[in-house]
Amino acid sequence: METYFIGFVLPEEVREALAKATSKLPAPWVGTAADDMHLTVHYLGRVPEELLAQLEAITGCIVDDTAPMRLEHGRTIVMRPAKPYMLWAKYVQSPWFDTLVGDCARRLAKLTEHKDGHHASRAAIPHLTLARLPHGTYAESLVPPLDLPQELTSIRLDTLALWRAEAGKYTVVRSWNL
Repeated sequence: METYFIGFVLPEEVREALAKATSKLPAPWVGTAADDMHLTVHYLGRVPEELLAQLEAITGCIVDDTAPMRLEHGRTIVMRPAKPYMLWAKYVQSPWFDTLVGDCARRLAKLTEHKDGHHASRAAIPHLTLARLPHGTYAESLVPPLDLPQELTSIRLDTLALWRAEAGKYTVVRSWNL
């Protein structure tokens, strides 16, 4: 089942640096593939094919109202649900990011289908998923297994995209420069 989301495409040098850093993770952590690294802004869920053109047009309007942004003060954390299994690079909330998240939620609401159990109303946390543990494996410690390299504690984002997710692989459907 394919789902869609709006998210930032990371600059090539950021993806390469993240891939290099996560390649040093101890087992059983599995780093996110460089081509799959992104920063989610708004999860859409399943979108009927006949609405994709409308989705692209609305996203283009959102892009027209959005400037490039910088996320600051990134640090690695082990995501803290009841059973932690993801390693994040978490960034400080930014009013520009929050405005973009709200704009997407408002403008794309009628196209969004959340019948798959995803909670669209959760607060958006600016983060990159760096690694996961295999299904059924949970972190023994909340101490991150790696530190975020200094050059990645602040990143500039200037390309927004419509992404498709299917079978654990992420693909850019269309991207826009801000």
